[in-house]
Amino acid sequence: MEAILLVGGLGTRLHPLTLTTAKPMLPLGNMPITEHQLLRAAQIGIRRVVLSTSYLSESFREYFQDGSRWGVELMYAIEDEPLGTAGAIRNASSFLTSDSPIFIFNGDVISHHNLRQQLSLHLETEADATLHLLPVDDVRAYGKVTIDPHLRITEFLEKPQSNLKLPGVINAGCYIFDPSVIESIPLNRPASIEREVFPNLVANKKALTGYLEEAYWLDLGTPARYLKANLDLLQSGTSLIGEATLESSSTIKNSVIGFNVTVGAHVSISDSLILDNVEIRENSHISHTILGNNVSVSANSHLEWVVAGDNLTLSGNTFPQSETIGVVATDEFR
Repeated sequence: MEAILLVGGLGTRLHPLTLTTAKPMLPLGNMPITEHQLLRAAQIGIRRVVLSTSYLSESFREYFQDGSRWGVELMYAIEDEPLGTAGAIRNASSFLTSDSPIFIFNGDVISHHNLRQQLSLHLETEADATLHLLPVDDVRAYGKVTIDPHLRITEFLEKPQSNLKLPGVINAGCYIFDPSVIESIPLNRPASIEREVFPNLVANKKALTGYLEEAYWLDLGTPARYLKANLDLLQSGTSLIGEATLESSSTIKNSVIGFNVTVGAHVSISDSLILDNVEIRENSHISHTILGNNVSVSANSHLEWVVAGDNLTLSGNTFPQSETIGVVATDEFR
């Protein structure tokens, strides 16, 4: 089996973290998000993966190389200009070698749904495309998918405008395509899978099957959700520490700590994500915060609900709500 993994986005909603790192290369539990997805693909027998890259594309090749360490063969399809979700799939398809169904993964979505069952349903229904669908309490932030009693997808609706929560089913971003679907996407121009390809398939009476499963799922597109994804890996109150030097008077609770981290005396860290090569000096309090790589926190600092980009020195407890210096401290993060 083969797959395309879409990892080309700019990740602007995750600024300032993505000013220097491609979003899918940000760590989740101290290894890149993309690494989690490759391991998951290999686990179900996918042996060839095409990474559709654009922004900071070389960082993927430098880290993953040929993919053999993860049990897959990796190819790299690089977009010279943004092609949208569908255009990126079409661009990557030139590296595919089989006529079998193709898995399509989004690089900023973590899902624990059953990929084997999704494939079984795709084959059983002889679908042109099979989409993982997720029931949610409120579809307004995502758009709504309508399915009939036979699990055929009949309609895609844009984000509904309503003052009230609207329960329903959403497109969860993992697809299985017959090669003919990919071949129908125009070459060398931007195209959207959600706004162009899927509606066209419905209009042309193609067989779109909805694989409905309520499993752990998270879009990592914002700082709050990215932090949540890391903390969700932990058991309540525990922490994950890569490689750190800690003073005995310091406390770390419900946090993920990266590599080469130094924590001074009487420091408290809770509900936070600390990346690599960070120094936190004495008597500082860090809570609900993300610190990027190579950050230095001065003594007696108090950081709450802060996202700091790479290569910064932070001190005190007041930060402007500006991304120009690489720090965000806003109510939106909460």
